[in-house]
Amino acid sequence: MDLQSRNHLLSLFAQIADGDAAAFTTLFNTYHSRIFSTALQYCKVREQANDITQLVFSIIWEKRASLPPVEDAEAWMWTITKNQTLKLLKRESYHKSYVSYARALFEEESDTPLHQLILRQKGEVIEGLIKALPARQEEVYRLSRYEGASYAEIAEKLGIGVETVKEHMAKALKKMKAQLLLYREEIISLLATVWLINRK
Repeated sequence: MDLQSRNHLLSLFAQIADGDAAAFTTLFNTYHSRIFSTALQYCKVREQANDITQLVFSIIWEKRASLPPVEDAEAWMWTITKNQTLKLLKRESYHKSYVSYARALFEEESDTPLHQLILRQKGEVIEGLIKALPARQEEVYRLSRYEGASYAEIAEKLGIGVETVKEHMAKALKKMKAQLLLYREEIISLLATVWLINRK
């Protein structure tokens, strides 16, 4: 980097430190592709490299008050890019290890205490969700899922239209799905805790 470019970059940093949005835009337009290319060299995935690039510029703006003391602005940006990329790769590695553990856990024998606990809790949660449904939705759901009745058979038994049956079923499934998503997060937390204990 020649002296003129170096001074120009330091000038941009000084302006950004003062909250100059135009200077920040100039920096973004000048260095976006370079930072993106640097991140891509490390992570090899364009979507991740783009996320890192956006994060780097967010950090520059959020930490603009600390820019004036920076002597080598370009090296400072490359350091941030490298650090954020390494953090992402570390998170990815952690996530892959956890997913592998969770998959292996559920492939083990079904009579393990943890597996039985999860199944029992899931059954209790689902039954609780069904009981919490409005009376007609619960009735439709049980006839469909527990007795295997078709919508037409349910409509005939309950004395309502098929479209009404479909509407009740759709609402029941929507409510249960929302609650089961919360339950899934609890299971993920449980598995993560077990995984961390096993790593020690």
